[in-house]
Amino acid sequence: MDPYGRKQSYIEYYFLDIIAISCVIFLLSSYIGYKILKTVLRCCCRSKKVKNE
Repeated sequence: MDPYGRKQSYIEYYFLDIIAISCVIFLLSSYIGYKILKTVLRCCCRSKKVKNE
């Protein structure tokens, strides 16, 4: 009996396709979260200007 693992390619055997997709999703969601947090903090922490006439 020949195990199925011997017939798999390197990418299939080590789940490299799943790991690559997971990394892309993680990096993309981290970038979007960073941009949202940066925008919210910029709006909330903006110093209010006083008008002098």
